[in-house]
Order: sequence, then C-alpha cells, then structure tokens
Amino acid sequence: MGAGSANAYSGPIYHGNDYAETLGVNDDIIQVCDREADGNGVYAEYYLNNGSYHKRGDSNGSASPCSKDDWTATAYWISRYRVCEDTVGCSSYRYTDGLGGSSVRKG
Repeated sequence: MGAGSANAYSGPIYHGNDYAETLGVNDDIIQVCDREADGNGVYAEYYLNNGSYHKRGDSNGSASPCSKDDWTATAYWISRYRVCEDTVGCSSYRYTDGLGGSSVRKG
C-alpha cells in the first residue's frame, strides 16, 4: 500500500462561502458554487493533466444548482484548481490525485 502525494487534495476549496471542488474518483468533474448573494461573480480556474487552462463560472449566481464541467468522457482530469470571486480575489491552487488517485505530479 503506497503513500499518497503530500500535496494532493481533491475536496472543496473556499473563498469566503464560495467554493470549487473536484468530483469523481478520477477528479474529472469540477463544480463551482456561488454561495454569497453579494453581486460578485464566482468562477473556478483549473488546469487539466495535459496542461490546458480552463475557466468555469457559476452562471446563475447564488441560486441553485452549482455549475460543472465534466471531463469523464475524455482521457483528461483536473490536475489543479482554485476558486475566484470577481473584484475580490482567488484562493490558492490545490492539486488533485488525478486518475484513480494514482497520478504523480512532478515539478
């Protein structure tokens, strides 16, 4: 039984009450949720394991449901992500375990 990466974290990351999180065993779905009715837009910035950058906003503001990007039908997963709020700032990036929790990120 091997040890997991010390920097890997696939749970929610918050900026105030707003958050982004990866879902699924392979971290191949990202969800972003605006939980503050303050007029500031909320979005997730993330990178896939191939290095491509993506951005997903919670288009309905603080109303349900949250917004998602789903990469399950592809060979890609979210390798790092953060949550941002317009005019307020962003959280730090979080790294994920990736494919089956077994990916190793170097560098």
